[in-house]
Amino acid sequence: EIMPSLVGSEMCIRDRVTGMLVALVGSHWMMATIDRIYAGQGWRLWALWVGSMCVWALGMGLWAVAARGCLRSGPMLRQAGPPLVLAVVETWNPAILPIHVGLPCTQYPTLIQVAELGGVAAVSAVAMGLNCLLLRLLQCLRGGAMPVGLLCALAGILGASSLRLDWVEHAQDGSDRVRIGMVQPEVGVIRRADAELSAATRTRWIRRATERLAANGAEAVIWPEGAWPLLMDRDRASDFPSAHPWRVLPPSGTCAVLVGALTDGSDGRRFNSAVPFQKNGQIGTPYHKRALFRIGETGLLDRMLALTGVTRDELLVDLPLVEPGDGDRVIQLGTLRVAPVICNEEIRPLSTGWHGAGPPDILAGLSSVSWFGGAESSRQQAAHAAFRAVESRRAFVRASSDYGSGWIDGSGHHRDRLAVDSSRGGRGQVLLADVPVLTIRSAHRLFAPVFPWLCLCLLLAGRLLAVEERQGIVR
Repeated sequence: EIMPSLVGSEMCIRDRVTGMLVALVGSHWMMATIDRIYAGQGWRLWALWVGSMCVWALGMGLWAVAARGCLRSGPMLRQAGPPLVLAVVETWNPAILPIHVGLPCTQYPTLIQVAELGGVAAVSAVAMGLNCLLLRLLQCLRGGAMPVGLLCALAGILGASSLRLDWVEHAQDGSDRVRIGMVQPEVGVIRRADAELSAATRTRWIRRATERLAANGAEAVIWPEGAWPLLMDRDRASDFPSAHPWRVLPPSGTCAVLVGALTDGSDGRRFNSAVPFQKNGQIGTPYHKRALFRIGETGLLDRMLALTGVTRDELLVDLPLVEPGDGDRVIQLGTLRVAPVICNEEIRPLSTGWHGAGPPDILAGLSSVSWFGGAESSRQQAAHAAFRAVESRRAFVRASSDYGSGWIDGSGHHRDRLAVDSSRGGRGQVLLADVPVLTIRSAHRLFAPVFPWLCLCLLLAGRLLAVEERQGIVR
C-alpha cells in the first residue's frame, strides 16, 4: 500500500526503519539488564524482551501512522506534522526505559537548550524538524516547493536557543563556586561477585577517599547509590563515633557527605535514600527515592511471577523491595540546598517537583549502574542527566558506582566525567570539581506541562485548515 506513494511517504518509511534500529539498540541494554537480574530463566527472559520490543514497536507504529497522515494533509502538516507528532508520542511514552530521538543531541549545546521548554521531547521534535527540512530541500532539487515555513520556524527556534545558551554561560562565569568531591568506588552493590566482599571492605576505600577529598578542600562529597552496604537506621540522629569503623565523616570535620543507602526505621518502612551527614556530625533530613524502578524495586515483579509459580528468591540477585518516598525533594547538605536524584530518576523531569521548597543550588545524582552489564546504559543515563540540568538550569553533580561520575553545567555541557579504568584493577576513582551555584529561573516548570497539549492543538489546527482547504477546492 505504501510503495505506490513512495515519494509522499518516504520520510515515514525511513523513520519506521530508524525507529526499529533504535529499538534494537535499546534492547541490547534491556537484554543485559534483564540478564543480570534473572538467573538463567530462558523463556521468561525472552518473553520480557519480546514484550518490551512490542511496547517500543507500538509507540513507533503510532507515530508512523500519524506522520503518514500528516504527509497526506495540507502544506502546514506536511512540513511540521511529523515533528509535532513525535513530540506528543515521546512525552506520553509509556515505556519503562524510554528511548528518545533527542538523546544523542547532547553533543549540540545550541539544540538541547529547547529542553528548558519541553524536555527531551522538544529536542527530539527539533531534531526531527531538521531532518524533515533536509529532506524537503533535497526534494526542491527535483522540483518540489521550498519549505519556507519550516525553515523560518527552525531558524527562529535555534536562534533563540543560541541566545539563551550565551546568557546561561555568561551567568555561570560570574556565579559563585563550590568545591564538591565525587566518589566512584568501582564496586557495585548488585553483582554476585561484589556480594562476596565484606561490608567493612566495601566502605573502607570510600571513607579514605572522602578524607582525601576533604583534605583538598571539598565542601561536600557525594557517595553513589547504595554505597552504604547495610541497612541504615533512619532513627539515628548523628554519625558514629570517630573511632568507629562505620563512621562516615572525615576526622577533620571540614565537609558534609551525601550517602546513598537503604534506610529502615521503627515504622518498618524501607526506602532507597540519600542521607546527608552534616559537618557537625548530625544526620539531616534524608531524601527518599520517589520514582522507583518498577521491575526491581516494587512488588510488581512478585505479582507477575506469582502467575508462573516462581518466587523472587529464585530469580533476583540481592535486590530488596523498597517503598516510594514523599516530601520535599530539596534537602540541606552543609551550606548547600541539594536536590538528590537517585538512579533512574535521572530519566524523568525534575523541576516540577520542588514542592514549594524553592529550587536547589545543585542537583546531586546517586547511581548504581554496575548491574546493567556494561557502559551502554550509563552513557544513556548520562545523556538524560544533561537534559535534567538544562530543564532546571542547575549544575548536576553525579556519583556512580562504576561509570559516569562527573558533573554537568546548567547549559548541558559534560564538564568532567570518569570512565571505567581497567588498568586500575577495580580500584576506585575520585573527582574534585569547582561547581557553579546558579540562581537562574527556569521556564520548564511553566511550559513543560502544556508543551504536548500545545503540539496537539497545532496538529488539530493544521488538520482543520487542511479540511477547509479541500472543501474550498471542491466548491
